[in-house]
Amino acid sequence: MSCGIDLGSNLVKSLTGGLVTQVKGLINTGAGALATNINALKILTNTQLNTIANSILSSLPLPTSLLPAASLISDMTALIALANNPAAFASQITNIIKTYGDIPGVDIQGLATDILSGKINLDNVCSLVPNVEKLITGEIVKKGIIPVPPTLPVLKLPEPPELPKIETVLAGAKIDLEAGLADLFGEDDDLEGE
Repeated sequence: MSCGIDLGSNLVKSLTGGLVTQVKGLINTGAGALATNINALKILTNTQLNTIANSILSSLPLPTSLLPAASLISDMTALIALANNPAAFASQITNIIKTYGDIPGVDIQGLATDILSGKINLDNVCSLVPNVEKLITGEIVKKGIIPVPPTLPVLKLPEPPELPKIETVLAGAKIDLEAGLADLFGEDDDLEGE
């Protein structure tokens, strides 16, 4: 059992096998006849390759079947624009119910009420309406919530503390080194003069 798209491999194998047999027949006719059969060989090869390509392409799904025919977010956005026109609003909501009314967890009437009350508007339609699409094939696809950029301003980080200058650090290290050497050798003299 194979998984994925069935490309009709048996058909392709039989077509390529037939091509090989016919080409061998044209080639085995001898050197003199081969020159006259080159054009026939070219036509035969092109015909067989076109048949193989068409066999493979006919097995692939059309990309248009994967595109959404309708999007609930798009339809609800259009409904928001009709909020002040009761007749057009009612007509649009009827169409939306026909398209999406049988999807579990999608309350079209509740969404329409939220649009009329102002709870759902153009600023938040993507976050409050389920991201549901209906493909041309009739398949319903539920997607995740469309990400919404943060609405809080970016907080400014505090300035880092000022680091001591390298000269100060080196001078302190030199004093520590001199004191350590003096303790080690038991000298109190300043080592700088040596």
